[in-house]
Amino acid sequence: MIQVNYLVIVIASVVAFLLSALYYFGFNKRIRAIRRAHSAYQTDDESSMSSVKVIVELMRTFVLAVVIAYAVTLLNLWFINQALIVAVWLWVGFPLIMLVGAVVHEKFPVGLAVIHAGDWLIKLILLCVVFTAWR
Repeated sequence: MIQVNYLVIVIASVVAFLLSALYYFGFNKRIRAIRRAHSAYQTDDESSMSSVKVIVELMRTFVLAVVIAYAVTLLNLWFINQALIVAVWLWVGFPLIMLVGAVVHEKFPVGLAVIHAGDWLIKLILLCVVFTAWR
């Protein structure tokens, strides 16, 4: 049976959520400018964080953390360099590929995709490193 520490997962989820919030706060003006430039993304209401959005985002981050914790355990990662390599490969294989698809097929603004890709990279590195170091 795979054993993971759910307290560490909860703490890492909250830290990842807060780091992500700070990240997006830093890009707030740029995000609004990109949305204004693209008619499909003009509403500023979408960028405000309601309590429902906060809860959903915390849950999404928790699920991501659980998946990463299990992956780190299953891959038997013990060293930070291994965690960094896995984080980058996960980033390339999942969020980056999906964001490129959104840009190409859905006309999602490239600037927003780059900002979101950066957020994903930070989250994946943080979670992979924390769960590897905790072992």
